[in-house]
Amino acid sequence: MKIHEKKINPQWFELRIKGLKDWEIRINDCDYQEGDYMILSEYDNYYTGRYMIVMITNVAKNVPHLPADVVVLSTRDTVPVERERILEEMARREI
Repeated sequence: MKIHEKKINPQWFELRIKGLKDWEIRINDCDYQEGDYMILSEYDNYYTGRYMIVMITNVAKNVPHLPADVVVLSTRDTVPVERERILEEMARREI
């Protein structure tokens, strides 16, 4: 399991908050895997301070009409115990 820290545009962040978006289209620059977590930090020319933690449930590669290095990630919201574990891990990394 890896933890990926990524920026997300406010319009996409809002859709995620509303439960209308459970996917990400990303360049596969960090070998995304099912079971990995993503910390999505809202970014609008600066970090707004809002973030969410999601789990990757599926990685679709070689999607027609997308470049070979782009993947579609299916995601789900994390539950409190998962978020707590991820935040603890991130705090350990900053020490």
